Amino acid sequence: MHQHRESNTLIIDLDSTHADTYGEQELTAFNTHYGTVGFHRLVAFNGTIRYFLKAGLRRGNVYTSNGVLDFGATYHPLQ
Repeated sequence: MHQHRESNTLIIDLDSTHADTYGEQELTAFNTHYGTVGFHRLVAFNGTIRYFLKAGLRRGNVYTSNGVLDFGATYHPLQ
């Protein structure tokens, strides 16, 4: 359990993670860094209390920061 903090600041922690796939699934591609075929997901967490906020699938061969601005722009926690 986290401790509640009085803060008006929201820290969004974006991470990319690779997920192996098998078969002919859409958006999968070979990732040379991991040496496998799969998705290269983006995941967003509240950086203060580590709550999951959002995830999105990307082609498996995209660079780690590709699409981060568009991904983040679609999440508006205060609206």
